[in-house]
Amino acid sequence: MYVARGGATGEGSLWRFAIAGGAESLIYRGSIRSKPQKVAGDFYFLSGAIPASQQNFDSVVKVPAAGSAPAPSPAAVGTAICRGDLTADATGLLCAGSGESMTASKLSRWDLTGGGHAVIFELPTSGQVVYIGPTDGTSVYVESGVREGTKTSLLKAPLAGGPATVIACDREEITRRKTTAGSGSNGAYVADLDMVTTPTELVWKETRKVSGQPRTIGIYRTAR
Repeated sequence: MYVARGGATGEGSLWRFAIAGGAESLIYRGSIRSKPQKVAGDFYFLSGAIPASQQNFDSVVKVPAAGSAPAPSPAAVGTAICRGDLTADATGLLCAGSGESMTASKLSRWDLTGGGHAVIFELPTSGQVVYIGPTDGTSVYVESGVREGTKTSLLKAPLAGGPATVIACDREEITRRKTTAGSGSNGAYVADLDMVTTPTELVWKETRKVSGQPRTIGIYRTAR
């Protein structure tokens, strides 16, 4: 079992412990600006280091999940940088605004070595922010940021690039994952959508608001 602990400043720590009990093992202590994502034998996350000439971006780093004593320093993942929160799985690294421009309306992908950067999706309206959901190995689920009382669509974008498909329209605020990011010119500006996939469905928690009525929170699902 792995646990990340953090505070409002973006400083945090990553620990490993046996489910059966016993002493914790420190994997990493330092700047953590996104939720650490375990892929194979490493954890990937955004550091607090500002890359050269990239004021509003974070470097992508990794540390071994096995840990060591003393806890290792994070290793930069190639030249990968992100403006939005990072999500990672076996297919690569995904984040909004990962170096191609200052906008967070573009969703970019890097491979796990920090190479092969490509923009795979862009929201049609300038100034919108793309929020990232889970991937299923071939596609990623995304939504644009919405304000209370407004609507947006939940989209399925191919990881290889190409047109996105609307899978649910008239959505409102889908819960975002919390991160340990603090304030400042860099850090995780955009949190990932808190969603899960099943073999056949996409499931999420959503807050909806009708004028003059209290907010309602429900669990929604749709076919993938």
